Amino acid sequence: MSSTQFRQSGLVDLQSSSAANQQQQQQQQQQQHESDQSVNLTDTSGLSFDNSKLPRATLEQKIRVLDYHNSSEKKCQQHTVNFFRQLGEFSITKSTMNRWVLGEKRLRQDYKNLTLNNNKLYKTRPKFRDPEINRCLEIYYEQLANESSTATERELLTKWSDFYKLYHDLPQLDPLPPKSNGWLHHFKKRNSLKKELMSTFLSQQAISNVGTINDEFKKLSHTLSRYQPHQIFAIDEFAFHTKPSAFKPNIAKQSHELSLTDPSERVIAGICCNTDGSVVFDPMIVTDAQSSRHSGIPTIFHSKTGLLSSEIFAQYVAYIDDHIAKTLGQRAVLLLDDLPAHIFPTDRLRCIDLCYYTSGLNKELYRPLDFGIGRIFKTDVKHSFLQNALKRTLVGLDDDSAADLFTLSKDEIIATISHTWSSLKFNDLVISASFRNSGIFGPQGNVNGGGQAGYALRDTTKESHILNIFNFFLEKGWLNDSILNPSRSGVILDDYLFPEEEDVRYEHLTDLDIVRLVKREVLDDERLDVAADDGEYDNGIDVSGRRSTPSTQDAAMALSIAASAVQNPNDTDETLGGLATTQLVDSLSGILPSHKSVDQDPALDPEDSKEIGRLILNRLKPFFSNPNVAKRYSKSAEKFVTFASTYLQETNDIFLKDYRNGKDLGHEKINGMESMNKRRRVQYDSLPHGQMMMSGDNDNIDNQLIDGR
Repeated sequence: MSSTQFRQSGLVDLQSSSAANQQQQQQQQQQQHESDQSVNLTDTSGLSFDNSKLPRATLEQKIRVLDYHNSSEKKCQQHTVNFFRQLGEFSITKSTMNRWVLGEKRLRQDYKNLTLNNNKLYKTRPKFRDPEINRCLEIYYEQLANESSTATERELLTKWSDFYKLYHDLPQLDPLPPKSNGWLHHFKKRNSLKKELMSTFLSQQAISNVGTINDEFKKLSHTLSRYQPHQIFAIDEFAFHTKPSAFKPNIAKQSHELSLTDPSERVIAGICCNTDGSVVFDPMIVTDAQSSRHSGIPTIFHSKTGLLSSEIFAQYVAYIDDHIAKTLGQRAVLLLDDLPAHIFPTDRLRCIDLCYYTSGLNKELYRPLDFGIGRIFKTDVKHSFLQNALKRTLVGLDDDSAADLFTLSKDEIIATISHTWSSLKFNDLVISASFRNSGIFGPQGNVNGGGQAGYALRDTTKESHILNIFNFFLEKGWLNDSILNPSRSGVILDDYLFPEEEDVRYEHLTDLDIVRLVKREVLDDERLDVAADDGEYDNGIDVSGRRSTPSTQDAAMALSIAASAVQNPNDTDETLGGLATTQLVDSLSGILPSHKSVDQDPALDPEDSKEIGRLILNRLKPFFSNPNVAKRYSKSAEKFVTFASTYLQETNDIFLKDYRNGKDLGHEKINGMESMNKRRRVQYDSLPHGQMMMSGDNDNIDNQLIDGR
């Protein structure tokens, strides 16, 4: 071998040896790295994990961690830390996790103050100078986007000054230090998401080329044809006013602080189900009421102003999406209208696609839930309100007490909504018929595309009963002229079921409206801050991070109902003291003395009947309406609701029959209010609510029951 060959061979051997050494070192480093990573992911002794390259968690991410941790009582903090370390989205350690758990109340409150524009940006609660005025401008800026309007930078800066003067009651001529263009640039950047979402939505609506109902049916047919009937869902919202304008005593009591119907005097309920009624969700309930009764209930949402916001609606759709992902495990589509609150980011949805009805069309002509289940739902809820009002009249309220007779507490409305939907949601025949009758779907539930809307199902039993109760209230002079027919001899029922004040729609806000709503938000924040500092929390989660449940003392609370003196039915005091069984027996004995046997006195004393009515309305009903109580004693609450509904309707029917006979009114027509035997009905044996009426074009039915929805 030549020297040159020897040197080349030696060089090759040296290079091969060097390469082998480098490869061996890399393998050792890789094994060491995997070993370190394995130790960090599984060891619970507090070993540190390299988070230096990961960003800090945002408020939204902190809430995700806490929700995951609270979803099971079996999780320890280290398990949660390891889970999110593996995701590698943000930095998290055992110490930071412990700090989040201890400060959970404050973190959740800070997160609630964020909007969809910025809830993915901030790591802590942002602090701005004049935050109230910034909030006013945020609402105004969002309203511009909703109405396809624009404003120059100078106009926005001027509007900020206008809001400042309105909020602090300053003269309009007083000069203010101007905001800089740099400040405005950052403001627009912080609030760009909703503006971009609405701009995209309106652009898509503009190019849809839908101008008639037939065009709309074709568009829906094309969109929905990719889904099976059980994969198609629809949602609709209804509102219930605490002081219905149908009754004269409420007219003077309604708030006129805003140019629109005051949202603080309403409770909004949203119902959602699929075409065959096989999947029905708990109703979305939106209220500005802060109550521990609603803690831990995922579909009851607190709104600072009472308005339905895109933040709240996004949470409810996420709840639906999570349920569909766990049960159906396949894509689904949600039909919904173009309410601005329905426009939200969909990047976090796993299974749901959104299909919006076209703007500018009368959606009441084809919206599925309006063709049966929606009307029946609202009829049943309002029928319950009237039953209670009539019974309160019969148990001792005189005409002078009518001022409070028709005022409803928000807790009462929420409980009635929940109980009503709990019974209706099992009526899959009514739900499926509602979709078919809308004209969008065919006889087998398949997408029709070129159909024509049919009749709407109605609960004629309850609608007739409502009219009979109204006849009594009409003679008392308690009904507002707005719901009377032109001859003043009867009632236009739809003006009671669907009044304008309860329409969930987009409404323009004036500058003064915006300022007053923001002031309400500030007061709400102050109350929640005090509650958080005092250790109270409205989400049903205690300091340990576990879901709280009613205490063991709640069992005794059920026996306390008859103990106290009869309270105002609108009393919002949620504290119910304990009471021994003997005290309950003694209390009931005072109403129905044991020495009264059937043989001795077969007739019930009218005063005894009134006392029983007071007991049910003022003590038992509020107690079992408490969602926590209803959840803990579900069977008792369910039986009580059935009993109370039956008792109220039976006693009220007896009274109305005696009242009618005493007035010598005919059975076929009561003061212009037709009885139900003149209406075409279809019997559903599976329905607990009696007969459902089909109102078609060929029906000879009084306009007082047909006009409107």
